Amino acid sequence: MPVDDQIEPRVREIFAAVVTQDANRLESAIRAFNDDEALTAGVRLSAAIGMYVLREQYGETPGDEELRDLATEIAGSEEWADVHVEEVMTYLTAAFSRISFEQVLPADRFALLTYVVAACLVSYFHRPDEKWWAYLDRAEAALEAAR
Repeated sequence: MPVDDQIEPRVREIFAAVVTQDANRLESAIRAFNDDEALTAGVRLSAAIGMYVLREQYGETPGDEELRDLATEIAGSEEWADVHVEEVMTYLTAAFSRISFEQVLPADRFALLTYVVAACLVSYFHRPDEKWWAYLDRAEAALEAAR
């Protein structure tokens, strides 16, 4: 997947807002997508990053219990973003089942969940010797290499 140089900095800013749990910054960062096409591109990039991290950490088919534990952790640590365990679980299950998110979540919730989940994953699973943004760089490089 090519990483668009116009979209990536906006996604990075959203991730920074999530990692720092700054609701105002998150809202501003999402509004920086000035049209539906850019917003869609940002969501797609975030989803790809999230799936890269999930597959790296859990393999191709994590168990329901692993997904439930992860959904619980994300919802618990991201209460400020108004995400809930069941919708995070729905998101993760759809991602691994290759079900279209639009079939299981409203568009606005899907976009928010995509950003929050991907940012959390990058933040949670970076190596101890690196910052979260270095893991984001590695994920993006892997996406670029896979295209």
